[in-house]
Amino acid sequence: TLMYETIAAHGATDKYQRILGRRYTYESIGVALSAFGSLLMFLGYAWVTITSVLAIAISIGCLTMIKETTIPEITPGKPPRLKKLLKTGIRVTLKTPCLISIMMLTILVVNIPFLDDFLSPIGLQLGISTEYVGILSFFLLLCATLGQRYSYKFAGIPDKILYLLIGAVGTGYITFAYIYSIGAIWILGVSYMLFYGIHTLLYSRFQHMIPTTFRSVILSLYTIIAYIIYMIVCAIIGIGTTLGSWRYSIMILGILMIALCFWSLLFTHKKCEIANVDKPK
Repeated sequence: TLMYETIAAHGATDKYQRILGRRYTYESIGVALSAFGSLLMFLGYAWVTITSVLAIAISIGCLTMIKETTIPEITPGKPPRLKKLLKTGIRVTLKTPCLISIMMLTILVVNIPFLDDFLSPIGLQLGISTEYVGILSFFLLLCATLGQRYSYKFAGIPDKILYLLIGAVGTGYITFAYIYSIGAIWILGVSYMLFYGIHTLLYSRFQHMIPTTFRSVILSLYTIIAYIIYMIVCAIIGIGTTLGSWRYSIMILGILMIALCFWSLLFTHKKCEIANVDKPK
């Protein structure tokens, strides 16, 4: 909310997609450094602990470098109650078909194909040795970073093409699950690049649709639903592994992505093409 409103205050909402991609890139770099740490486990856990503490110290240093800004004077008047604001925000979301459709689509796109928390056991099952299993996470994070970083170049992509690409991610997952070998990891990499890029584009469009007054409330609702969906996806992955292999979990997720593609083409597109959504200035 703060990031978007700051950009909007400078009249640069048209650059939000690009800045969002950069933010995701920095996040991925941090996670990639963590994944890289697994390649240095032979140095022992003490090394990992020291490095983690050092990372926190660097973070503190960066925070102290941020210049303080003058807080603007608050306009006299009684601020709206949180409960009322929450109810109104939820009502606005539910009564705006395109907004809730894009919100749900964005949540599902980022959560259904999300395998980051399961990459190590998948890598081990593929035959990657314990010492080098971090390479899989590192490679896929690199693919994700590329998708996020350059997604802004496709900001003008038509909705239908964007929704069809969701199906392409599902097809990639199913293909990888069918082959399920080290040599097929590049297919998963392409799928990762696509789905992270699609998520960045969808999240940006979702942000542009949110009324400024209710941005924090609607994004809070977004986060709550995202965690619920993530727990459901974890349960689905668990069901797949009970069948004997992680490949079945990946295949199920791929099928769900293709179903999501059809859902977005049949329902989301129709709701959004008639919606009177304010374009970023």
